[in-house]
Amino acid sequence: MLKLIRNNIATSHIPVILLSAKTAIESKLEGMEYGADEYLDKPFNVSYLKARIKNVLEQRKRLQILYSSGNITEIPGEEPLQISNQDHKFMFQVIKLVKDNVSKTDFSVEELGKLMFMSRASFFNKLKDLTGVSPVVFIRDIRLNEAAEMLKKEDLLIKEI
Repeated sequence: MLKLIRNNIATSHIPVILLSAKTAIESKLEGMEYGADEYLDKPFNVSYLKARIKNVLEQRKRLQILYSSGNITEIPGEEPLQISNQDHKFMFQVIKLVKDNVSKTDFSVEELGKLMFMSRASFFNKLKDLTGVSPVVFIRDIRLNEAAEMLKKEDLLIKEI
């Protein structure tokens, strides 16, 4: 089931904590290889479970901050951020599509969703969960970041940018 969740683009961003009676290291490794964020075996301590949930949610917040900036090439080195490879590719593709269409004034969330081969609702939910902002705000922020870079690097007037 976890493999299906991680391979589905609509659900791959959802954090998963496995709680199992299997205590063998092979079972733990298998769960982690399928993409579990955490593997806890029974009997478990409720305080430890709450701490792990808190850590997973805080890590997701850091990912939202990273992705909401629109620049995924600068990943902070202080603590590695866990994200599925599929979600990373998704965000890379979304950012690339927005940057490629930055000059189109009529570029919309619907169009971006179609380019990502997703329905508007699925795309909205996935991007909102990964970035913490709506797709409209995400596109606007990337456009503003691109405009700021153009102001720094090129000799153009603000109205031209």
